[in-house]
Amino acid sequence: NLELVYTSDTGSEGLKLGKTGIADGFIVSDGNVNIGIDNDNTQANNRFAIYNNGNKSSELFRVHESGNVGIGTTSPYSLLSISNSATTAVNTPLFTIASTTAGTATSTLMTVLANGNVGIGTAAPTSTLQVMGTMSVKTTAGAEGLYVNSSGNVGIGTAGPVANLTVKGNGVATNVFSILSSVDSNLF
Repeated sequence: NLELVYTSDTGSEGLKLGKTGIADGFIVSDGNVNIGIDNDNTQANNRFAIYNNGNKSSELFRVHESGNVGIGTTSPYSLLSISNSATTAVNTPLFTIASTTAGTATSTLMTVLANGNVGIGTAAPTSTLQVMGTMSVKTTAGAEGLYVNSSGNVGIGTAGPVANLTVKGNGVATNVFSILSSVDSNLF
């Protein structure tokens, strides 16, 4: 049974969808357009879904009653769940953040592939984490902890490595470099 009723049961003018007397879904307007599901809270698994060609077995997008959003999944388990099918190629992007310059050129800022590889500055990461460009890890005080420049030089304690590995101390008369044994005694 489907009932299409113009209603003001909630104090707002709107359209109620569902069985007689029960609103499974509703659209109301109080100056905004609001779409709701499970008006009487009797169902535990209601959702708002968009299907491909109206085919319920080909769901594209879902907002679960809990507020979780699913893309490619009918069971979103977090605020945003993006899933691929078993037939998705491993190099297919599941999630991409891109930047458009001058309205035409697009550059990938970050992507997550179906195989789990994450790329920053690349659309085709070939390892678990691939960063194109410079990379910096800072201390909680904001000082350079670890820095890798675009040439591949690594700086520890400096953002200006001048060799493959540049280590800069903090100016205090302490060890800049140590090799420790398994019991934390200084070997070098």
